[in-house]
This record gives sequence, C-alpha cells and structure tokens, in this order.
Amino acid sequence: MSFAQEFSVIWQNAIKPAIKSFGMEANRVDAKTLSTEVVTQILDGIAHATLVFVDISEMKTGKWKGQRNGNVMYELGIAHAVRPDTDLVVVRSDSDRTPLPFDVAGIQIHPYTRSNPANARTQFGDFIKSALDERYKVMSLLEERANDRLDRASRNLMLANG
Repeated sequence: MSFAQEFSVIWQNAIKPAIKSFGMEANRVDAKTLSTEVVTQILDGIAHATLVFVDISEMKTGKWKGQRNGNVMYELGIAHAVRPDTDLVVVRSDSDRTPLPFDVAGIQIHPYTRSNPANARTQFGDFIKSALDERYKVMSLLEERANDRLDRASRNLMLANG
C-alpha cells in the first residue's frame, strides 16, 4: 500500500489487526529506509510471505491524487507474476466505476470503505480467511498428487526420514 498519511488509519486499525488475528505478522516497508533496502525488502516480502495483501486504492491527496500509486501497482505486478492467485489479497476503496488498468482487471479485487476501519477490518479478515482456505486446499491437492506419483519405496523412505 502507499505510505501516504491518508492510508495510516486503515493500516493501523484494519489491515494490520486483521492480518495479526490469523497469527501472522503484518509487514509494510517503512518509507524511511534507504531506497535500495526498500526494493530488497519488498522483493523478499513478496517471495516469502504467506499472503501478499495489496491496497490499490486511488489516492485522494498528494502528487498521486486521482491515481493509483505507481509503486503499489508495480509491486502488485511482481507479486502477480511470481505468486499464485491464491496468495494474493487485493483490495480497493474507490468506486467500482473507477476503471482498473487492463493488466489487473482479471485479478479478484475486493472493495472496502476506507472511512469505516472497523468494518474494513472485518472484511479484510474474511478476505484473508478465504485466501488461506483456498491456499491450503490447493496445497493439499498438490501434495496428494505428488504422493500418488510416488512408488511404495519412495513413500516409505520419505516417511522414515521425516
């Protein structure tokens, strides 16, 4: 999400607590770190996070007013390229009438109301739960498929060695 002050309330009162309610750590790269560290932290976070939570809401103030933050859209593009859709939770607080760029129009994007952080927190919890459920279902199916392809000796070797 953008580091802009207009997103601070939603980060502190909705996104962060919703993520923490699932026993996960909510990380947002601090804007005060060196720019090279920011990029490294973002790429590391995208690669290693259980889920990638992205707020692509239009900016209401500042130099990006009326636009989606370009850095956020770039980071969403990276996440979409390297992570399965089940690992992405994408939200927006602007109107559904506001067009999305073609590149992200096919991604499931959940609407929320930025002016109501308590309700947004509940919604975010629902979105996260749904994403985790889907992620674990897909992982289970992949494990089952891999297990089915093992011969008895390979399966026994894996079971014996953890």
